[in-house]
Amino acid sequence: MTLTRRNMLAAAGLAFGFSLLPPPANAQDTVELRFADSFPVQHFLSREGMVYFMNRATELSGGKIKWTHFPAEQIAKADGILQAIRTNRVDAGYIGPGYVSDRMPLANVAQLPGLASSATQASKAFYKVVMEGSIREEYKANGLVPLLAVVLPPYQLVLKNGPARNLEEIKGLRLRSAGGSMNLTATAIGATYVAMPAPEMYLAMERGVIDGTFLAFNSVKPYNVHEIAKAISTNGSFGSFAISAAINERTFNKLDPELQKVLLQAGEEASKHLIEYMEAEVEGLLKEFKEKGIELYAFEEADLKAINERLSTVADEWVARMEERKLDGRKVLEEYKAALAAN
Repeated sequence: MTLTRRNMLAAAGLAFGFSLLPPPANAQDTVELRFADSFPVQHFLSREGMVYFMNRATELSGGKIKWTHFPAEQIAKADGILQAIRTNRVDAGYIGPGYVSDRMPLANVAQLPGLASSATQASKAFYKVVMEGSIREEYKANGLVPLLAVVLPPYQLVLKNGPARNLEEIKGLRLRSAGGSMNLTATAIGATYVAMPAPEMYLAMERGVIDGTFLAFNSVKPYNVHEIAKAISTNGSFGSFAISAAINERTFNKLDPELQKVLLQAGEEASKHLIEYMEAEVEGLLKEFKEKGIELYAFEEADLKAINERLSTVADEWVARMEERKLDGRKVLEEYKAALAAN
């Protein structure tokens, strides 16, 4: 992306809460940081998210922040990166709350179905509660400082053997889930969830272990699922998936304040950029999928209403499960809803 394009995005960007910060003073020598994620390098979440963030941090720091990047699960699988950061195998990396719901259960609030109407609305709200609200404490409890936070567009049904147009046809389908609240979503519509990280779903679909998956349009191609899917719904709202990046708190605290500000600014800018990229990409993807012969189908109004009625129970069940763990899920849910309403 050119400097002119970046400035245009910043001018039209989303209000995430941090004002733009001045370039850092020459106070600290070069800092080399190790960053891990689970995405193939061609995945848009790598290119337009994690790599964009690292490049921006390097640029804002005047080259003082340098990175060693470990993509595609080179250091740890998606559900193991949090622990790799905690134990200093790497300094920073991608955190998908759905993969680590045992350690970050409250952050899964952004994955509940039926709450947000778009990736932009959900992402702005999630960023706020991560950077300023209750969920920040969950990152802190894991020894992390959050830097980037977005939510993918509403998940659709991506199916191997053709469309499932109503609850009766969805019943019994084996659907890949990223874990956490997505498990509740699958159960609510009568499907059977099979929890697994995203990089494993292609083989699972190909071999018939699962019948399909919940997935955002933007994530279909990067995982090559379009090669084996025969149908994708277009107007469902089956929750979503939260994406974040964080740094080891001890590592962060050792940095000069100027470099700390750089990382926070880079995370904010990367969050804005990634959201705009995702929203702009969807129309072209739908056209491409249709040309490949994938059936893009919309649920009929009555069927969509019945599905959404089932999904409306998921948030309350999630709160009840949080309360069983002595966690105030209701407070976090209301905080997230308030942040959604503000956008």
